[in-house]
Amino acid sequence: MKHIIDLMDMDISEQQPAGWTATARWLHWTVAIAILVLVPAGYIMANSYGNPDPEVYQTHILASQIHQTLGLLLIALVAVRFLWRLKHPAPALPAGVPQWQARMSRIVQWALYICLIAIPLLGWAALSSLADIPAFGPTQIWFFGHDGFGTGGMIPRLLPAVSYEGPDLLRYSSIASAHRWLAYGAGGILTLHILAALRHHFVLNDNVLRRMLGKQS
Repeated sequence: MKHIIDLMDMDISEQQPAGWTATARWLHWTVAIAILVLVPAGYIMANSYGNPDPEVYQTHILASQIHQTLGLLLIALVAVRFLWRLKHPAPALPAGVPQWQARMSRIVQWALYICLIAIPLLGWAALSSLADIPAFGPTQIWFFGHDGFGTGGMIPRLLPAVSYEGPDLLRYSSIASAHRWLAYGAGGILTLHILAALRHHFVLNDNVLRRMLGKQS
């Protein structure tokens, strides 16, 4: 934790660059696009699970493949972004921004990094913990159309499979609930992040958002 605080302090020091690099911009917008796709896919996946209609089942499988594949890729993308960020301070905020706002900006950014790794890990762990249910068939986690938990699967289980209704703390219902509620919390943090960027662009008319677009005036 102290290391993260030190990094925040470094971010609001004289070491800050003038703008974001092409690598930072690419990682930022790739993650943003992944989130825009995987969130609605996850909603469809959850609400079509167990439906006996064959067409709805196919929709469920497609949504599962999209959501789970992007979720696994998101872990890797955010990890790369996080490691890159450890060596590259964020650009300086415009002159006149109070220090508490600068610190809050960094806290929001680091909280997003943590959430964007923890949320897909919880989803992976939830599916890992779910034993096969006779009514719905074997548990699956999809990765590029491949059943990762199947024979010769590409994706390992993070936790041993237990009954959905079992007393175990690390069972599907508990972990999936944590996955969902942390996603709600991350949505609130992301909303603050977006509103702050729009305020800088449309109200304060500075370069904060333009820098992430690669356009500085």
